[in-house]
Amino acid sequence: MKYLKFAVCLAFALMLAGPVARAEENKDLSFYHVTDADLAGKPGTLIRYEPLQLFSVYRAKAYRILYRTSDMHGRTVASSGMVVVSDYGPPTKSIVAWAHPTTGVTRKCAPSLRESPIDAIAGITDLIVEGVTVVATDYPGLGTGGVTPYLSGIGEAHAVLDSVKAIAGVEAFQAGHHFALYGYSQGGHAALFAAALAKRYAPEHPLVGVAVAAPATELGVLLDDDVSTTDGKILSAMALLSWSKLYGVPLEPLVTPHVVKVMELIDSNCVDKVGSAIKALDAEGTMGEKFLNFDPNEREPWKGLLAANSVNPKNIRMPVFIAQGLDDQIVVPAVTERFAAALCKEGNPVVLDLMKDVDHGMAAKKSFHQAVRWIGERLNGKPAPSNCGG
Repeated sequence: MKYLKFAVCLAFALMLAGPVARAEENKDLSFYHVTDADLAGKPGTLIRYEPLQLFSVYRAKAYRILYRTSDMHGRTVASSGMVVVSDYGPPTKSIVAWAHPTTGVTRKCAPSLRESPIDAIAGITDLIVEGVTVVATDYPGLGTGGVTPYLSGIGEAHAVLDSVKAIAGVEAFQAGHHFALYGYSQGGHAALFAAALAKRYAPEHPLVGVAVAAPATELGVLLDDDVSTTDGKILSAMALLSWSKLYGVPLEPLVTPHVVKVMELIDSNCVDKVGSAIKALDAEGTMGEKFLNFDPNEREPWKGLLAANSVNPKNIRMPVFIAQGLDDQIVVPAVTERFAAALCKEGNPVVLDLMKDVDHGMAAKKSFHQAVRWIGERLNGKPAPSNCGG
């Protein structure tokens, strides 16, 4: 059975992002243009920034940023993003690094290109009230062009951590050095990978904890669970095509040449915009019920890539907050529960919030009050709660 709720379930950011205008397709991308001179610097440094006009929040300022990061091969690349600076009382200097959910894998899908860009940040008003500075990466390839590291853990994590490095100490951003991570769906995957790498990749920035909603963790299991659904096929098409480009792995014989063309059509659309999502949905309908010629979990190099890009709970040593909807058809609750149990086994203080009657598209919207409160307590140095074993 096809999940024609795709425009709701997969286009979850639409509920948070507000109205989207056709003009976005023709936006001036000069800010995002990257030269060799722009890349002549260390990852984690700012290239430029400019003010963003805010329509839906008050007592805050926002900026579009372009900064250097490094890809999975260690090469310096550029990523764009946004910074939201709270004007709600004296600055706390604390940073929350937001990792966004799936918008797409092509350049025009960058959240910072939206008409109301910061609306897609879960709990943004609550975060402003907390007095923190929020930095929200677009990830490389969105806005800046090139290959997007979609569900590619190292590339995503570097982009998140380098966004913190890039704004720390910049006077306009009122940003210090200690920070928390916050992510949803794909962004949950990115935030957890960033948590695992933070001590080594960004040792000068103390990380106090990571909060996630409906995070993608065990990618091989999630692929098997979702690959027969409309939502799953579209997500799989984006991930597999992205990995093919990132890792230099041919898509054939995993899929036929016809399916490759359909995947490319899907990848040319943004799934957080209704018109574009419908085009992706139409393309998916031509793939056939079984579009993979074999299970990627059973053959290399795909088996290894799925394992390498799954979040390893053994690499995380910090407080964790996880919100998971029990009606989620994309990130299966049992996978998240198993991941949370593994985090507990490693000695992490974990809060797992299992939400009844909540699907994937509503996971962040239904949990952001709790998540932001939890983040604020970690940034203020309060002891981390845990419901491990209870």
